Amino acid sequence: MKAIQKPIFILGTGRCGSTLFHNILSMHPQIAWLSGFCNYFPNVPQLNRLVLYGDSFGWSQKIVRSFLKPSEAIYYLERVAPGIIKAFKDLKAIDVGVGLKTDMPMQLDKMITARRHRLLHKFTGWPRIEYLMEIFPDAKFIHVYRDGRAVANSLFEVKWWHGWQGPQNWIWGPLPEKYEKEWEDSNRAFIVLAAIQWKILMDSFEQAIKTCPADRIIELKYEDFVERPIENIGNVLEMCELKPSDQFMKKVGSYRLRNANDKWKKNLTLDQQELLQKSLSDHLQKYGYL
Repeated sequence: MKAIQKPIFILGTGRCGSTLFHNILSMHPQIAWLSGFCNYFPNVPQLNRLVLYGDSFGWSQKIVRSFLKPSEAIYYLERVAPGIIKAFKDLKAIDVGVGLKTDMPMQLDKMITARRHRLLHKFTGWPRIEYLMEIFPDAKFIHVYRDGRAVANSLFEVKWWHGWQGPQNWIWGPLPEKYEKEWEDSNRAFIVLAAIQWKILMDSFEQAIKTCPADRIIELKYEDFVERPIENIGNVLEMCELKPSDQFMKKVGSYRLRNANDKWKKNLTLDQQELLQKSLSDHLQKYGYL
């Protein structure tokens, strides 16, 4: 018998607003989440359960979240499921070993409480949908996505982006032929490589989502969520089979959300903007951004 029941996975390319959504949904009274303690003290699950206990009460939640917020716990998860973070391609069902199907749910079960028993976790990068469904057949998925121009601009602004080392050294595998030509034709412009990264991941999501039953996944535009958080959270709660909570919805409504998608127009030169628009035009149209 699997220990974790109906876990909820937030998926996104990164730089797409998934962290904001993760933080908000994690405040639901049924939701359990992984804290940074999981990375540093993986063999002391009581610490994570203590965090969840403190996060369960209004008077202590602000204190808890001033020090700890939901974490991707990448070091912990890579220890539990080798390759789940570092794989150079999307993980499929064939990549799940027999032992992992039992061990991963049991390890994660140690981190949750009886009150906060619905595990919520965020993965960025590859979808991993087939892989996670193989381990958790009853899993629910929320795909958060955002205008590729905003994502590419955000990648272009951070020093830790793997693209600065070139696609031969990044974590997303070799460039598909059509994208390699685009990269070369742009004279290896890094803003184009950032755009290509978003396209590679969105292409992967398009294929992975086809493998998931429609009633177990919801696709959420970051822009729609920022504009109508109550409505969109309500849809997510219904799909995830989470109990309605007036107190939780009040917290959602208290957030002052702002769409910062237009920053690319201020941060990029006109030449960079032109390259970005040219690279992304087909994908932007496909996802309703043009």
